[in-house]
Amino acid sequence: IGTGSSVKITRTGSITFEENVCIGANTIILSEEKVIFKKGATFSWNCQIMDTDTHSLIDINTEKALGRCKSVIIGEDAWVGNHVIINKGVCLPNGTIVASMSLCNKNYTELIPPFSLVGGIPAKLLKTNVKRGVDKL
Repeated sequence: IGTGSSVKITRTGSITFEENVCIGANTIILSEEKVIFKKGATFSWNCQIMDTDTHSLIDINTEKALGRCKSVIIGEDAWVGNHVIINKGVCLPNGTIVASMSLCNKNYTELIPPFSLVGGIPAKLLKTNVKRGVDKL
């Protein structure tokens, strides 16, 4: 976990880091339910990962609270660019690449195949059948 990062786990939350996970500097992780980083997941700097809205919304017709939390699962070998926001309920398939400055706000395992590139606000499919290259400088 990079310098300047902040990790907060409430009494009902949990965060799981499988092996070889890398979280870049100045990243915020907040869990009130469950956040899972699968093997090899890599985040650049200044990202935000939250499984909660941190507040409740009330349906004015029923007076019932809407769900404020939903688990986040980051797939194996996912690669997330800088300044990306991951909101509650996000599931990224294995090998997903998320472009810098993107907002992920849904379960992408239902929308895209593994080894896809997503980007934008909100993030959408940009390309399939791609994986991260390892450049040697």
